[in-house]
Amino acid sequence: MRIADVRAHPIRNTDRDGEAQRSPGAPTRAVPEPIALVIVEIITSEGASGAGTVGGFCAAATEIIRGHLRDLLIGEDARDIERLWEIMYRATLRYGGRGAAIEAISGVDIALWDLLGRATGLPVFRLLGGRTRATVPVYASHLRDTWAPARLEAAARADVAAGFSAVKLFFGRGPDHGEGALRRCVEATRLVRGAIGEAVDLMVDPHLRWDVPFTLAYARGVADLGLRWIEEPIQFEDRAGYARLSRALDVPIAAGEHEYTRYPFVELIERECVTVLQPDVNRVGGITEARRIVAIAAAHGLPVCFHQGWLHSYHLMTAFPNCPIGEYFPRTDEGDTPAGNALNRLVLQGEPQAVRGHITIDETPGFGWRIDGDAVDRFSPTAGVGAADQPPRAVRR
Repeated sequence: MRIADVRAHPIRNTDRDGEAQRSPGAPTRAVPEPIALVIVEIITSEGASGAGTVGGFCAAATEIIRGHLRDLLIGEDARDIERLWEIMYRATLRYGGRGAAIEAISGVDIALWDLLGRATGLPVFRLLGGRTRATVPVYASHLRDTWAPARLEAAARADVAAGFSAVKLFFGRGPDHGEGALRRCVEATRLVRGAIGEAVDLMVDPHLRWDVPFTLAYARGVADLGLRWIEEPIQFEDRAGYARLSRALDVPIAAGEHEYTRYPFVELIERECVTVLQPDVNRVGGITEARRIVAIAAAHGLPVCFHQGWLHSYHLMTAFPNCPIGEYFPRTDEGDTPAGNALNRLVLQGEPQAVRGHITIDETPGFGWRIDGDAVDRFSPTAGVGAADQPPRAVRR
């Protein structure tokens, strides 16, 4: 089963589409990244194919795959996934080791696992050792403290009514928002807890916006609410800060979505920085590296709760018992211009829908994805460019 081609299909970030209409010099906190995700496609000499994904907003991965990894892989046996991972990792070390290079490797590795599953007629979780649970529990991940209180309360109640036994609240406020920011974060947390009740787990995610003193003050303000975890409250590279928080607080600290390969997770464990590990399969090195992290965590009695609710994460959770819960983004009506996870689901179809707070992974070979070639073309950054200038089109499946 020799590799005949490796393709990268970048999908433009539709959040950026309106940027051209902005007035020159108009105030903006950040210009959205040009690429939302990259679909990786591996095709064998027999015509079999597999699909993978590169972590969100990594435009550079496209050129790394097309300009370097493809040349390394053409003619290789697609079944030798461990060996191919090492080839790609070592070949990119002079400019890689983390960041775009590892994200590119992640997408290729995920596609190789999908290809192997399709070739053998088995779902990926079977290749990883089989089923350890009938369904995958997931938490609703979309609540925002910046919403109006009535909207936030209604959305939280709707999550409980839909059967979720856990929800996550994202914070858009932090120390840089001045006086009152801490109070409003605490108020939003109390509002959500009141809406969901005591029996439903509540996690919070400041997404790197806080510092150590703000986090400590917030934790004291919500100490009676029984949070399941506080996720990435401070900059992810601040190991001393994370260790300080973990020592000072009873509430678990979760982190890891911005880490690359297994090596930082060893450090996070050894320095007692976190008690919930959250690698992103799209970023950390794919399935091959993710299962190594799961094994390391298991040896230390720690849970792995993957960042991003995608099929590759759900297959890992199905296979490994120390992956207790996954992330899930409830579906909304995105209209004619889908964005975020709605865009992901459009170009790479097959993502399951949660039923009463659980995902069921069936016996479909591979991950169960279907590339929508028309959607890939529609949301390509080169949409409208002449056919002669276009990269290879996605295989219609």
